Amino acid sequence: MKKFMILAIILILSMVSIIGCSSKSDIKTNAINNNQSLQSQQTNKEEETFKEEVAKYGELLTSGKTYENMDSSERTSFSEVADDLDKFTKEFKEKYKSEIDRIQKTREESVAKWESEKKENKSNETNKRENVIGTSNKNFSNITSEKPHSIINDKTGNCKFSRISTSENVLEYISSYYKNNFTNSNEIHFIVNYTLKTTTRVSKMLDNVLVVNTYEHVDKEELDAKKLCSGMELGEYWIYLDNGDIQKIK
Repeated sequence: MKKFMILAIILILSMVSIIGCSSKSDIKTNAINNNQSLQSQQTNKEEETFKEEVAKYGELLTSGKTYENMDSSERTSFSEVADDLDKFTKEFKEKYKSEIDRIQKTREESVAKWESEKKENKSNETNKRENVIGTSNKNFSNITSEKPHSIINDKTGNCKFSRISTSENVLEYISSYYKNNFTNSNEIHFIVNYTLKTTTRVSKMLDNVLVVNTYEHVDKEELDAKKLCSGMELGEYWIYLDNGDIQKIK
C-alpha cells in the first residue's frame, strides 16, 4: 500500500512537470508569434508609407527638372521633401537620394541667382531716380528731443505736429524723424519750423517712399488740424527709406 502511494505521488509530480513545461513552451511560442505579427504589421505599414511617398513625390524627383524650372507647386512639394527629409522612410531616402541632392543643389544656385538679380534691380532702380538733390541721413534728435503732439480738431487720430527752431534743411532729417516718431504708416506729421517759418507735411506713400510737402507757415495753424498747411506750397519731395535719397518732385 505504501509503495502504491509513493508511485502515485511520483506519477502526479511527473504530470505536473510535464504540464508546466508545456505551458511555458506555449507562452514562449505565443510571444514569438505576437512579436512576428507586430513586425509584420510594422513592415506592412512602412511599405504602405513608402508607396504613398513614391506616389506623391517620385515623379517630380525623377523628372529631371531643376528647381528654377519647377512651378510654384512643384517647388513647394520639393521643399516638403528636402526640408523635412528625416520624416520619410529609409527606403524612400535611399531610392531618391541622388535626385534630392541634385535638385537641392539647383535650388541653392537659383536662390543665389535670384538674390543677386534682386540686388541688381534695386541698384538699377536707385540709379534711375532723377532730380535727386541730397540725402536724408541726419539724426532728428540733434535738432530736438521733443516728441510729437496731438492736434486739435483731428478726427482721424493720425495727425501729429512737432515744433523746431533751426536753419538746417529739415529734409535731411526726415528719414530719422519717420523711423523714430511714426507709430504706423497711416499717420501724417507736420513739422513747424519757427526759424524758417515753414510747415513740413510728412506722410508715407509706398513701403519705401515718404512724401514731404513744405508750406509757408501760417501763425498758430498747428493748433487746429483744419488750418494746417493753409500757407503757400513751397515744394514737394519724395524721400526713399532704402538709402535716404531726396527726390525733388516740384
